[in-house]
Amino acid sequence: MSGFILRLPILVDCRPIYARANFEEADFRIEQSKIVRVWGLPVSILVAIKDP
Repeated sequence: MSGFILRLPILVDCRPIYARANFEEADFRIEQSKIVRVWGLPVSILVAIKDP
């Protein structure tokens, strides 16, 4: 875990959000996905299309 998160746990919420699973459960098709790091936290970027 990055030093930023350890020093400021009140400002940064570290609970995971399962975006891919949530989109798929709502009948979206994931077209592209990428994981990047923002201030040491992994962040998912998704491009999804709603299935008819």
